[in-house]
Amino acid sequence: MATWDKGGSWSFYRFHVPDPLWFHQGIEVSLAQIGGAPKADVVRFEKAGASLIPVTVDNGNRTGGFAALLTSGKKLTDPSVVDGWTNFYRSDDVAAVAYFYSERPDRILPAIQAASERMSSLRVSSSKKY
Repeated sequence: MATWDKGGSWSFYRFHVPDPLWFHQGIEVSLAQIGGAPKADVVRFEKAGASLIPVTVDNGNRTGGFAALLTSGKKLTDPSVVDGWTNFYRSDDVAAVAYFYSERPDRILPAIQAASERMSSLRVSSSKKY
């Protein structure tokens, strides 16, 4: 389920009760962060320093479908790229929480690492918000 606020922030959550995600040893989940906006807006986002990578532009009535940017090497500002809806990879902050059930209430898990150790491999984004 997803919710959206007026500031443009999205929140996604999934509960295990009606639709469990079964795994026996481990699980890896990937999120594809794709955004979309009119070409002029995406160009403006780029100029403002947003961390994004244009992928495709809707060709509209010209040839139908989407023109590839990522694989063609064309820049969004290339005059041959039509004005259309532009899809782009985006870089946002994503957080996740995992819960689990223990079969026994005793302390069978190792002590949790210090926060500085848990966060040592996190990257700090230098991207600007748009």
